[in-house]
Amino acid sequence: MRKTFLILCCFFSFISCFSQFDRQTVTNFSPRDYGQNYSNYTQAVTEDAQGLIYVGTAYGILQYDGYSWQFIPVKAGAFVTSLACFDKTIYVGSQGDFGYLSPDANGKLTYISLLEQVAEEDKGFTSIWRTLVYDNKVVFQADERIFLYENQKIKVVRPQTSFHLAFTDGTSLYARQREVGLTAFSGNGFQLVDGGAQFADTGIFAILPYEKNSKLVVSQEAGLFVWTDSVFVPLHIRLKDRLQKSMIIGARKLSDGNYALYGLKDGIIVINAEGQILSVYGSGAGLRSSEIHEIWQDRYGNIWAATQKGVSRIQYNSPLSVYGESSGLSGNVQAVASYGSLLYVGTTEGLYYNGLSGSKVFAEVNEMKGSVWVLSQNERGVFAGGESGVWFTDGTRMVQISKAQCSGMLLVPEKKWLIVAGNAGVRFYNSETFTLLLDLPEVMLDAYGIACQTTSENACEIWLGSKTQGVSQIIVTDDLKYQVDFYMGMEDGLPNDWVCAFQAKNKVLFGTSLGMLRFISSSEISELTHDTTAVRGYFDITDFPKGSSGQSVTSFVYNDALSFAALDNFVYQIDLKDSTMNNSFFKTLQLGRFNVIYKQQQNIWIGGDDGLALYDARKASTIQKMSPEMGIRRITVGKDSVIWSGDIPYSGKEIVLPFTQNSLRIDLFSLFSDNGFRLRYSWKLEGMSDEFSDWSNDHIITFSHLREGSYVLHVKAVTPGDQETDETLLYFQILPPWYRSWWAYVIYGIGLIFFIYILILLNTRRLKEKNRKLEEIVKIRTQEVVAQKHEIEIQKETILEILNDLNASITYAQRIQEAILPSKELLKHCFPEHFILYKPRNVVSGDYYWASQVGDWTVITVADCTGHGVPGAFMSMLGISFLNEIVRKKEVTAPDKILNALRDAVIEALRQSLTEGKQKDGMDISLCAINIKTMQCLWAGANNSLYIIRNAANSQLVEFKADKMPIGIHVKMYPFTCHEVKLESGDCLYMTSDGYPDQFGGEKGKKFMSKNLKELLTENAALPMESQKAALEKALDEWMNGHEEKHAQVDDITIMGIRV
Repeated sequence: MRKTFLILCCFFSFISCFSQFDRQTVTNFSPRDYGQNYSNYTQAVTEDAQGLIYVGTAYGILQYDGYSWQFIPVKAGAFVTSLACFDKTIYVGSQGDFGYLSPDANGKLTYISLLEQVAEEDKGFTSIWRTLVYDNKVVFQADERIFLYENQKIKVVRPQTSFHLAFTDGTSLYARQREVGLTAFSGNGFQLVDGGAQFADTGIFAILPYEKNSKLVVSQEAGLFVWTDSVFVPLHIRLKDRLQKSMIIGARKLSDGNYALYGLKDGIIVINAEGQILSVYGSGAGLRSSEIHEIWQDRYGNIWAATQKGVSRIQYNSPLSVYGESSGLSGNVQAVASYGSLLYVGTTEGLYYNGLSGSKVFAEVNEMKGSVWVLSQNERGVFAGGESGVWFTDGTRMVQISKAQCSGMLLVPEKKWLIVAGNAGVRFYNSETFTLLLDLPEVMLDAYGIACQTTSENACEIWLGSKTQGVSQIIVTDDLKYQVDFYMGMEDGLPNDWVCAFQAKNKVLFGTSLGMLRFISSSEISELTHDTTAVRGYFDITDFPKGSSGQSVTSFVYNDALSFAALDNFVYQIDLKDSTMNNSFFKTLQLGRFNVIYKQQQNIWIGGDDGLALYDARKASTIQKMSPEMGIRRITVGKDSVIWSGDIPYSGKEIVLPFTQNSLRIDLFSLFSDNGFRLRYSWKLEGMSDEFSDWSNDHIITFSHLREGSYVLHVKAVTPGDQETDETLLYFQILPPWYRSWWAYVIYGIGLIFFIYILILLNTRRLKEKNRKLEEIVKIRTQEVVAQKHEIEIQKETILEILNDLNASITYAQRIQEAILPSKELLKHCFPEHFILYKPRNVVSGDYYWASQVGDWTVITVADCTGHGVPGAFMSMLGISFLNEIVRKKEVTAPDKILNALRDAVIEALRQSLTEGKQKDGMDISLCAINIKTMQCLWAGANNSLYIIRNAANSQLVEFKADKMPIGIHVKMYPFTCHEVKLESGDCLYMTSDGYPDQFGGEKGKKFMSKNLKELLTENAALPMESQKAALEKALDEWMNGHEEKHAQVDDITIMGIRV
């Protein structure tokens, strides 16, 4: 087995010295894509001026715009055998016919045959094998004739024997004639070139520009020749057999200077100028067929191949190649390493190397079974670690070093150490003799990345990441003495899942699901904090690369100039000058989770769960990227009315549409494709919106029910690498409907004027008639009005008499009410210092105050009767009457008894009951009995409180709460409470109705409120009583009238204040 492995490796070493076997993205198109009615067999392929692809097949041409295929019929029963584009026109060669494609008024191409311009004796040709462009002429080459088409005229050139194939290098026209050799066109015919006779019996299939003034001649039987002047020098003799076996039938020079040879057996063989094979594209590389009839390289560098089984597109210019199961690799790629020309790949299915076998690029190493997780190499060979242990290979043998499972590996060249880690612990081996140097079974872990750095004591500091067990640190000296420390969890700054250690030159970084971490040692902490106390080191987030914080770092490879990292399933190139990231070349690379990045000279190998990718940095640096292009493919109005087919570039002329066709569909096209990713589009419709839409993969733009007006559609596109195209503009105008056209508005205007005229005429007649009738009615009404006026004057006089009598009565009632109120002399005698603020809302008041003296007791009260005006006045007179009866006649002086008796009298007098609907009039009252000699005060209240301010200098207000029931019928009718208060000289007593606190006013039109009244009384308590009255009147006036909105008095206002 080892001998077989050696032979395969040596064989591949030979092969790899001249071929790389790229695996760029291949897209195959078949009748499944362009229609089951069309042939699988394709013969020719070319590209037009706007990037559309044309493929010759049976009976016609397949046209591709990047999204869909269209069929252009040519000739029934004939194959299209050759195509060429010249001066924005596609020229067509087929069996027994040739011509060109011409657009109609809507941009749709149709085939125009030129056969009618050919004489009858020249029409007997079989097929046009080549259609070429030479010296502003189009060349149609058949075996029997060559037709030169210029200025709508055809010139016929006949061969000496028969034409095999024709060629042009842009300046000259050549043709190989059977049994004659290679000939050149001289104006009237073809002449044998010097040395061309050697190709009399040898087929030539391509003549291409070569270095300087040389040409590359491609033959099937004799191989390649470099043609300089009259000398044909064979190029790379070893290719001769390969080309013959491949049955080469054509070739093209590619944009990168290489040559693509195609044939009927091995597909497309790409060689360089020295004749070395660089790549082979056939069925093993993803093409549906290796039988290639013609190829074309489009403006993006893609190679299009017309094959026996449809059309294939190879993304030749891409620096990315992808290898999977079709290339011989199985499983998730975990590790990559190289030794010499050999590349080793470790996957979850085993170890593979680049052992070419048929279409397979990779072959499996049979000795090492199970998953292979890590690979490392030195100048002697490659070390592999996995389920079956640790192995070594130098390309000629496989040696097992250990049978213990290995998930982590590190080579330390300067110490000749091979460090392996796994579930059996960590072991140190001599990397040359494979002898065990150190065994650390206590460090058992599911290792995930190992890196090292040198400490200040010249010891080796080894860091081991893991899947679930945090990070382990091993410090080993040259004499193999060691110290182990473990870090795990958030307390050490680590996430609770995986941590992978990465080598960054002579430093160590740690990839996690939170971003890249670095270890801050205890000495670094002490240096930063200037604290020599020993502390434990910890891990902290580092912003490397810039902007990566919070992203999962699954793989990383360091290089002095450019490094690479995988972040959140995307690969980035990192410029170490400023740590910035760029993934423009990798945006379309999708391999799931990226597990490893390995740099091999100019190649970057990227391994993931879905395979292995190669990034060829040398090819990337030489690619001249074509700016992406897009265009308008089709314009449809209504449901299916196509007004522009887009087979030729849109002219930019404004499209004018009737209002009935104000729904549009615009199809965009672009041949751009990067590993299957297409352009994304954004648009705005000037005249309807000023903002571009969000980027979208949808290449169809639809508008419906547009209003009349002029519009400009702006469309732009962007590649996966964020490269934007130029804007494409579409001008169109929607005409107004007939009922909103200018002539319709003229008609509307004339009709409106006529309508108004008729209305005025009719209305004038109606008004005249109406005026006549009105004049008659006015006469009658005038008589009635005169009579009614007389009657109203009589009624007015009557009402004025009644009103005067009523006002006189109310005025008299006011005098009566004032007469029954206590005299000022009585109040002044009893209380020399007092004031009464009495402001009825109307002429008469529902509030009243009352006073009487019985022996040494003076009884005073302030009451608020139900209602105001006349009804309130009646209630007040009733209350005063009852108080005179209770206090003066019966000499009752206890306030609670007075109120109880007064309530009984009111209920009896008004015949009140709790029956629903009965009147419940009454009064709220505050009543005091004061003995000046003993300075004793007895008080009771019905809903109205008593305020006493003691020590006027300090203004301490005491409020005595009244019983919550009125003088009158009520649900609660308990005996009233008597409060006894010992008065002091200078005490101020205040009794008030609710009129003052309930008055509306102020800036917001709210009530004055009891709280503000109490504050006002307290503020002015030290003033003489008459000054307090003035202060109250001023505050009330400012409250009601001191703002923009004036407020009327809403209730009767009564406040009595006395000072003892």
